[in-house]
Amino acid sequence: MTVRLIPAVLSALALALLGTAPANATTRLESSDPAEGTTLVAAPAAATLTFSEEVDLGSASITLAGPDASPVTLAAPTAAGRVVTQPLPALPNGTLTLNFKVLSVDGHEVIGAVKFTLNAPVPTTTTTVPPTTTAPLSSSVAPAGAQSTDSGGSSSLGWILGGAALLIVAAGVAVWLVRRKA
Repeated sequence: MTVRLIPAVLSALALALLGTAPANATTRLESSDPAEGTTLVAAPAAATLTFSEEVDLGSASITLAGPDASPVTLAAPTAAGRVVTQPLPALPNGTLTLNFKVLSVDGHEVIGAVKFTLNAPVPTTTTTVPPTTTAPLSSSVAPAGAQSTDSGGSSSLGWILGGAALLIVAAGVAVWLVRRKA
């Protein structure tokens, strides 16, 4: 009778473990405009970030690093559901990095960056006005190159390995019990 009980217990244990695997539904960036790696010939008026779920801008920060990693001053972003819109000022040519940190509806930070290149034609002048220099714009921004560090989800591999370890322990206990009664 106990030999028949072992497969039933192991099956029930396996179903329980497989049934408790969490959904890996963390908020992530689905798309952006400008898109990652895009080269533009005209400066955009705004950047949009579209997330997989609605986000909160309460403690959000969106920064823009210029080609020489210098910060570019930005106006406040707006959010409408899953879409965050960041108005952009006049931009210099070169590779720019839009860094973002928003809060998902489940409370996890979503952090990442979108790099794009601006290669707009430089207007030519026919006047003899001497060129002027401008000081770099500044604001308090995060360093360029921020990477996504959202660790709010669980790794499926971790759950599978944990379940396998539990099944091995359960099988060992079952074999021990059968041998002990025999």
